[in-house]
Amino acid sequence: MNFGIDVENIYFKRAIDMNDRALRKVTIAQTLKKEQKREDSFIITVATEMMAILCLAKNIEDLRRRIDNIIIAKNIDGEYVYAKDLKITGAIIALLKEAIKPNLVQTLEQTPAIVHGGPFANIAHGCSSIISTDLALKLSDYVITEAGFGADLGAEKFLDIKVRELEKEPELIVLVVSLRAVKEKSFEKGIENTLKHYNNLSEFNKKVIVCINRFETDDEKEIEFLKNELLKEKTNMIIEECTSWKDGGKGAEKIARRIVEEIEKNNNSTNNEIRYVYDIKDDIKEKIAKLNKRIYRANKIIYTENAEKKLKELENIIKDKYVCVAKTPYSFTDNDEEKTERTTMTITDISISNGAGLVVVYTSGVMLMPGLTSNPQAERIDVDKDGKIIGME
Repeated sequence: MNFGIDVENIYFKRAIDMNDRALRKVTIAQTLKKEQKREDSFIITVATEMMAILCLAKNIEDLRRRIDNIIIAKNIDGEYVYAKDLKITGAIIALLKEAIKPNLVQTLEQTPAIVHGGPFANIAHGCSSIISTDLALKLSDYVITEAGFGADLGAEKFLDIKVRELEKEPELIVLVVSLRAVKEKSFEKGIENTLKHYNNLSEFNKKVIVCINRFETDDEKEIEFLKNELLKEKTNMIIEECTSWKDGGKGAEKIARRIVEEIEKNNNSTNNEIRYVYDIKDDIKEKIAKLNKRIYRANKIIYTENAEKKLKELENIIKDKYVCVAKTPYSFTDNDEEKTERTTMTITDISISNGAGLVVVYTSGVMLMPGLTSNPQAERIDVDKDGKIIGME
């Protein structure tokens, strides 16, 4: 069947679940007709629209609706070609009918846990599935869920995207820090960053608890210094320590009791409704500006010529969509160094994940296909003489 697809306007990307720098830019269809040969690229599975759809779908019928609405390309008349036009929705549903079911696992202490979905928070929306969270809420009085990478990435997307789709607000937010992370560049910079994350989360009108993950190599005096510096700026900040990585549930008992205590206090409050960063009806540039003002705090937003072109091209289809910013996890803006106070945020590209309901906004330097480091962990993985896998630490 000929859909008259314009090969210069294909939006749906190829995907593979591995790191390969060479796949960031490839030439395809080299054995076909000359006019069909074109440049393309692969993205890693965790950055795909399909992963986002799996994690945002409420049930199998919602999954079907979202897959139907995936924009594959434009035809030669400039009209959008959807997945439903290609009559492939049923086949995709058949592939995902088991994948949509959450995985029930257990910790070493036999505590039930649900694992489902894996969109990265720096290049996708960074949250486990709505189905798994909804299931957990039906099975337990208290549910803890993780939003990946950082409060400027996973947490913002959890609160602005997933919470709206889940239609249930969190009662409380836990900001996890470690001494090693705070000290990575300098104590001063680390404390400044921690306070920025804390303030960003507090802006959502939710109680925030700071959890310090304690490790055996931590210096007691430095831990106390960190606490004192944070409390100097925020006298009402709640700080608890946690050693669950070593002591299991016992190491998290104190902070768990504090969380329950604070939630019970919140239940008596009538003024803790969530404050989203943007309204879903806002114009796309207004949404980005609001995100910058509250979360990234760059002095200036710059749109490249390509980004402006994409905004114009997609203006009729990106209304009423959530914004999913793809950027580095190493700073609040798209600049890893942030050496001066005069920071900028450069928007380089825009794409539409129509089935997921997202506008993906790309900032400078972000990669959707990672590469291995110069010293990859694979060099240390092996099997010893007893058949035990080693080098995974």
